[in-house]
Amino acid sequence: MVVFGHSASNIKGDLNYHEFVRLIYSFHMEFFFFISGLFALLSIKKRKGRLFSNKVKTLLYPFLCGLF
Repeated sequence: MVVFGHSASNIKGDLNYHEFVRLIYSFHMEFFFFISGLFALLSIKKRKGRLFSNKVKTLLYPFLCGLF
């Protein structure tokens, strides 16, 4: 997603292509934060209940704030 977005900034003329890139830029950082949180959750299995609720508070809330 990042490579696609950066390479698309050099293409001129195609409006639909640039609108698609703008769509990607509207959520890609929040999406990567959310995905990294999910992988961290999978890698740490010892503290199941408390870890999940903590990840929801620390990752989902900023993700949703970043969308709006």
